[in-house]
Amino acid sequence: MTPVCCVEGVLELRSVRPGETVIRGVAASLFLCVNPAGHLRGQWHYTEEDCTFRELLVDSYTMFLSPHTSLPVSLRSKQSGKKRGHLHLSHFLPVKNPGLLIEEKDGQEPGIEDPDVNSEDPLGFGQMSQAHAIFSPSMHRKKKRRGLQ
Repeated sequence: MTPVCCVEGVLELRSVRPGETVIRGVAASLFLCVNPAGHLRGQWHYTEEDCTFRELLVDSYTMFLSPHTSLPVSLRSKQSGKKRGHLHLSHFLPVKNPGLLIEEKDGQEPGIEDPDVNSEDPLGFGQMSQAHAIFSPSMHRKKKRRGLQ
């Protein structure tokens, strides 16, 4: 059985500092956060202590570590079952957003913007997250019906 791709599965990853990443679901507009006990949850508002993950590159794969427990964060799919003691790894596939253009500012690297700390959206997720503007070949290809061509 192959996994089904849909807009609900699109996650936006934003680096806030070198080695630190914030993850947000595009369709739900929820930040992926973890409580002090290590349980993942969706949260409407970004809090640095719960929603900023340490990012590591291990064997050419990106791994995110919990801010509270430093344990790897993994999202289990419905098909993976409920086996205990087995670490389920998640693969994050990049998609291009053709509607996103960030202008270079003087003295600043292109694509890097200063956070607006006085805003309800300090990291600017609301400006850049529009599910209809995301294009991924695997999400938008036409599926063949069995028996019809």
